Amino acid sequence: FDTYGSIREDLPALIFWVIPALIISFYANYRIKKTKDQIIRFRKYNREIGNNTVIPTADLAAITAKPLDFTINDLLNMIERDYYRQARIVEEGKLFILDSKTYKLYKEEALRDPHEKMEELENQENSEMAEELILRARSYVTELTQIEGKISSPMDEKIRELLKIVGKIFELLKENPSTAGDLNKAINYYLPTTLKLSNSYLEMKEKPTESVKGSLKDIEDTMDIVIDAFMKILDNIYQEKIMDLSSDMSVLKSMLKQEGLLDKDEFKIGR
Repeated sequence: FDTYGSIREDLPALIFWVIPALIISFYANYRIKKTKDQIIRFRKYNREIGNNTVIPTADLAAITAKPLDFTINDLLNMIERDYYRQARIVEEGKLFILDSKTYKLYKEEALRDPHEKMEELENQENSEMAEELILRARSYVTELTQIEGKISSPMDEKIRELLKIVGKIFELLKENPSTAGDLNKAINYYLPTTLKLSNSYLEMKEKPTESVKGSLKDIEDTMDIVIDAFMKILDNIYQEKIMDLSSDMSVLKSMLKQEGLLDKDEFKIGR
């Protein structure tokens, strides 16, 4: 009876002190484990980020084997807790930007005119295509130059003329990579075929039979056609350049007119 009465007397203390203490202890352990787990993820994130200043959040989710939504919330929590002081999450959670400088560049890029972005992308693609074409053609030009030094007239003169035209084409291509698309067939078919014909000509020249003489003449005539074709390609590139210049001059005239510096559509400075 005394023991039971003692328990009844201690019950309020048990309810108001011991149970809350247990709850607080469980909660503290939960928070400690949660913090430890987050630190582990933080280290994994940093290994994946490396020296990058921007990274897809999906990559960070993959490295921790967590859902994307969990990872985004995890990163936001880390930003709030100053794990990543300058970081931002953009593109509806798709990108994690780590510093202010990169975020500034991102904002400037986001505000740019879409047409300007498209034009820049096209220019970059054209430049890459132009570099690829020049690199591919260089070996053909080198071999044709070697053959030209071994071959006799009139074929050597024809090869020299062709190489001269090709050289001018590539000078213009470097100035204006947008013409790269027009040169695809010329580089990928015309030049290698011309090289093949020139090699055949060099080999057959040493066997002057009647049938060989006919083939040699056919190759010489074909070479004239190839030269004419490359000359037309060169002329087309020049035409594009002239059109660009005409456009620039038209814009200049229009601006001068607006400023009252052009008289009667002629380049005369006004009074």
